[in-house]
Parts: sequence; structure tokens; C-alpha cells
Amino acid sequence: MSASSVQAVPSIETLRPPTGFPPTCNDRGRCGRRCPVLPGVFVSVVYAFLGWLVAYTARVALRPSVGRYRSPGVRTPQTLRSAKHWHAAHRRVARPLHRTGILLAAASPLPVILGVAFGDPPVIAAVLVLAVLVVPYLLYLGHLADRAAAAVDAER
Repeated sequence: MSASSVQAVPSIETLRPPTGFPPTCNDRGRCGRRCPVLPGVFVSVVYAFLGWLVAYTARVALRPSVGRYRSPGVRTPQTLRSAKHWHAAHRRVARPLHRTGILLAAASPLPVILGVAFGDPPVIAAVLVLAVLVVPYLLYLGHLADRAAAAVDAER
């Protein structure tokens, strides 16, 4: 067998469809690369659920029939004192808490978009940035709710 009769094996680049689309890729699939979309999809679903939960909490905690020991909301010793304390605290933080939930749910596709565009490191960065921005803000809203509940006693 001569060297001229052996044909080279075509690479994946030469087998690419003529439309210009990249080959289909599942996690370490046919293209041989790790798919950057899968971790981002999981994180996006988690952030969308958390955003919905925060927005739902903001609305439900304002209902007069809500049981403050069974429902989600800002739970501090001040807010759990009585129904007046609970409602004063949640009236104070309802609007910013609802907006935070909507914003978190709206920003939830960010890890997928960054994963598709740039790979895994931006997905990790998006997760950390969203967590570093949202968690302290929610703690601050808890502080505001606690102060509003404490102000109920000062009004008497």
C-alpha cells in the first residue's frame, strides 16, 4: 500500500453542514467540547424560581388572613410579635421585595446567555454577581421590615 493511496480522515470542521451552523452539541457530544449551556440552564431555572418566590412572598404576606407562623415573609422577633407588627413590616417592604423578585426572575436567563456566548467562567461570574447583589439587598429589606415593626410600639 503506497502513501498516496491512503486518504486523510476528515475533521469535524470539514463535516460541518453547509448552512454554517455548528455541529449539535450535548455534554461532550459529537463536537467533543463541553456544552456551556447546561450549567447555565440549571442556574437560570433556580434563579427564576427564587425570583418568583420572592415576588410571591411580597404579595402573600400582605393578606390579612395570612398566618404569620405558616407563611413566608420577613421573620424577626419584632415582626412575629403580633399581626399589627407583621403587617406594618410587610407593608413597608412589599413594593421593593416584589420588584426584587421580578428583577431576579428577569435576570435569570443571564447565565444561559453568557454560557452560550463565552463558556463556563461567565456563568460562574453571573451566579456570583447575582448572589452578591441580591442577598445583601434582601438582608437590608429584612432590616427595614424589622424597623417598621419596631415603630408600631413607638406609635402607641
